[in-house]
Amino acid sequence: MFGQWQTDAQESIYYGHGIDAEFVVFGLLIDDGNDKRPNRDHLFTATFTKIGVATGTHSTKTKMAVVNYATTYTSMSQPVPAPVKVPGYPWVQSEVTVKFMGSPCTITTFDLVDTALNIACTIPVNANNANKARAVAGDHLPEIHFEGVGYAIVDSNLVATTLLPVSTLGNVNGAPSGGTELTIPGENFGFSLTDSYATSVTIGGVACPLTALSNTEIRCRTASGAANTSLVLSVNGK
Repeated sequence: MFGQWQTDAQESIYYGHGIDAEFVVFGLLIDDGNDKRPNRDHLFTATFTKIGVATGTHSTKTKMAVVNYATTYTSMSQPVPAPVKVPGYPWVQSEVTVKFMGSPCTITTFDLVDTALNIACTIPVNANNANKARAVAGDHLPEIHFEGVGYAIVDSNLVATTLLPVSTLGNVNGAPSGGTELTIPGENFGFSLTDSYATSVTIGGVACPLTALSNTEIRCRTASGAANTSLVLSVNGK
C-alpha cells in the first residue's frame, strides 16, 4: 500500500524476542526507557485514525515491529518511494528531473548537503504572456523523480493551485445540426490532444469533441443539438 498522509503522522518501533501483537502493544504502552512516553502517547492519540504495521528481524535486537500512525491517509495507484541516500553515491543533477504545474521545471540550484537535497527550478513562460508561467489548471504538487529509484514523497503543504482564465466563454451560437468550429482562447489548458489533462468542452450538456488543443487555445466541433446554449469548460478537474 502506497500513499500520502495528511495533517499529522508518527512512528513507533518495538524491539524484542517476541513480536506477537500483545507483546508489541504492551511494550509500547509501558514505553520503558522513554521519560516522556512518546509511544504510549501515539497509541492514545484519538486523532490517529489510520495505522500501518510491519514486522521483521533485526541485526542486533533479534526482532522488531514498526507502527506508523496517521490522522488521514490517501492511497496512491503507484509506489512513490522517497529517494535513498547511498554512501559514496551522492545524487547528481543529471539523475533528477522535476515537473511542476504540468510543466518540466529546469533545475537552477542543486545543492546536496549531508542527506538534505535543496533544489530550485524554473518553469517555462506562458506563450501569450511572458510574465506568467506555462501551467495547467488544477492543484499541483512538485513531481521529483530520481533515476533508478522513483518519485520522492512531497510535503502536501507545497501544493499550488492554478486557475483557469478564459478569454471567451458564454453563450454559443451554431447550427442546430452541429458542425460549428469553435475557438476558445485562454490560459492553462492541457498541452495537446494526447497530453490534455482531461480538457473537455460541453455545450448544453452535449460534448464538443476537441479538434486541436494547446496551453492557450481550444478548438472543438459542435455536435447536433448543441446550439444557442451555455458552454462549460473543464481542465484537470477545474
